Amino acid sequence: MWLHELNKLKGASSKEQTNKITKHFQKTSTTQCSTYNNNHPRQMELSMAIVNNLIIKLGLPLSIVERSAFIDFMKTVDSKFTVTSRGTLSRTVQ
Repeated sequence: MWLHELNKLKGASSKEQTNKITKHFQKTSTTQCSTYNNNHPRQMELSMAIVNNLIIKLGLPLSIVERSAFIDFMKTVDSKFTVTSRGTLSRTVQ
């Protein structure tokens, strides 16, 4: 099966391949969505992942959560997630 797909790709022009790649990564239309509440499992999971993986393990500063690029990135990860503020993180995570 994969060999058949590979042969099809080899026969396709580079423009066709680029179009396939572009279509694959195009953002689908999204409707206006609400955000998770503070006790939602996904909200808590992402918040703890930020603390444990980015701040503790990678040693990034708490202020990363206030950077617009980080906030935009997290909107891409999960549009319903609300980034917890630096002050809240420092008060609540122990």
